[in-house]
Amino acid sequence: MSTYQEEQQRQVTQKAFQELIQDTDNITLAKRAPLAAYDRDHTPTESLEMRQEAVTALQLDNKEADPLLDLQSDYLAALATVGSEEDKQDYLDNEKAILESLAYPESMESELTR
Repeated sequence: MSTYQEEQQRQVTQKAFQELIQDTDNITLAKRAPLAAYDRDHTPTESLEMRQEAVTALQLDNKEADPLLDLQSDYLAALATVGSEEDKQDYLDNEKAILESLAYPESMESELTR
């Protein structure tokens, strides 16, 4: 893939990630697909760095400070730089599970009632 195509994919994925964290009531497979494709094609460190850049862009766009975005940005930056590969992959796996549970809450309810 050319550098231009890679940057385009990164920007599309960042936008999709921003939409996911801003609108947790409307998570769809179509919104999660760019994230899954990016994670498949990149290392966990690259995936975390992409997410951290997306969160930073949201912080810059916000007129007021958002403590949750600040916390998420700090955590992603620390995890990407000093976290073990296992910790990075665990974070990405956990994020995927949370997004699936938000997209399909009825399946999570059945899991909890077992």
